[in-house]
Amino acid sequence: MSTPLFRQPHPLEEGGLLSANIAKAGAVVFRCQSSKVEVLLVHRAKQDDWTFPKGHVEKEEWLQEAALREVREETGVRSVTLGRLQDAYYEDDAGRSVQLAMYLGVDIDRPSPELQNARKGTAWVNLRDVAMKLTYENLREYWQKCVYPLLHKISRQPNVRARCSVIYSSKESYGLGVQMLVRTLEQGRVLAKKYELKQFRADVGTSKARQVLYFLTNAPSTKTAAWWAKEQSGAHVVNAYGIESCDAKSVIQSKLSKLSIPVPALFPYDTKGKPKNVLLKSERHGIRKNGIFGRFLQDPWLLYWEENLQKKGWEEHKVWSVGGKLFAGNSKIISEQLLRAVQRIHGACGFEVLSVDLFMNREGKFFIIDVNRSPAFYQSVEAREAFALFVSLLSRMS
Repeated sequence: MSTPLFRQPHPLEEGGLLSANIAKAGAVVFRCQSSKVEVLLVHRAKQDDWTFPKGHVEKEEWLQEAALREVREETGVRSVTLGRLQDAYYEDDAGRSVQLAMYLGVDIDRPSPELQNARKGTAWVNLRDVAMKLTYENLREYWQKCVYPLLHKISRQPNVRARCSVIYSSKESYGLGVQMLVRTLEQGRVLAKKYELKQFRADVGTSKARQVLYFLTNAPSTKTAAWWAKEQSGAHVVNAYGIESCDAKSVIQSKLSKLSIPVPALFPYDTKGKPKNVLLKSERHGIRKNGIFGRFLQDPWLLYWEENLQKKGWEEHKVWSVGGKLFAGNSKIISEQLLRAVQRIHGACGFEVLSVDLFMNREGKFFIIDVNRSPAFYQSVEAREAFALFVSLLSRMS
């Protein structure tokens, strides 16, 4: 039975916060070991049962954020979210109706030989044995009906090559990033092609179900092209919801301002010399020279940088996220607070992959200055490899 996987990137209709009928969130996490697929289960000592990692959604927490947090807390695994599964329904011990929002995640880390086994209280279980291992009948039924068919496809076609089209605009400076991303996709056994946005035609061929489209562009016509591709070809468009609903920086800024995420509240000047709330872009992203306000902001930006950031020990960093798993040039900057902030952006904007520019000081405090829905990952080999696996799994489960 098919599930609405990848069809619900935005958890709830109204903002994605906890509603009265959803009390818990969790995930089915799997990993590919050679030709076999294993699923991560949790043993709860108090109840003496085996189940999926899951738990209560905290106040103002996004569902995907809660699911990933529960996986981290209960298993220590930081997984990549592939999409949302069907919700599960059951009654708790007090007879209350519970709606459980479930996600599908994959563990892509390569542990050393001594860490191959799961930590105490968890177990990696062969795909064929999961139903027997689960304690509760309702979860066994949910597994067989909603999850097993998807993972069974992966186990049956380990050598099938996915197809991915990378669409870019020649008017943007993504050239090197496009080349490196396509090369990494090919190395990850993905048949990748690049297309200029103006001449873009989805090369679906006879393998519609295995076509994934990635728009590596922020051009205004991206929204229309993504809609056309999705409707006409049936392909999976990465970040489809975000492209449709967050097609301007002002929209992203508005969403971040409602999420308690650290962002700079005030830029020193706008074009008329008056204070203005904006989502900052840093010097190395071209605002001083190439941005539309470049000639106005050159001196104020330098002043702001020198007086408020550089002298106080703030440094600029870039972080990439693939399905909620973070990658950075300096992994030490990835704190629990930053992780949850980025995962909250995933939920608010409906992005499956993204990059974030931020400033962080020596104490680990940070504020976000930019969010990009179309990262090339060109500064992170690990992020590109994770994206290649992400694309491959999307294709194989379609």
